[in-house]
Amino acid sequence: KAVLTDTAANAAAAGFSLEALEARLILAEIQLGSGKAVGAKAQLATLEREARARGYGYIVERAQQAAAKN
Repeated sequence: KAVLTDTAANAAAAGFSLEALEARLILAEIQLGSGKAVGAKAQLATLEREARARGYGYIVERAQQAAAKN
């Protein structure tokens, strides 16, 4: 989890928004799987908005699918 958090932060700082969003999506999916649904769903909603604003439809779809699972 710490590696993904670092990856997301480093990718965002370097201007790699897609990679940062993907890392954050994986973190939210892990949270969902470990019983932290409330926090994960909040993260997924934020991810969905950011991905939509940047035109990353694939991330929007994955965030929606993950949120719908639980």
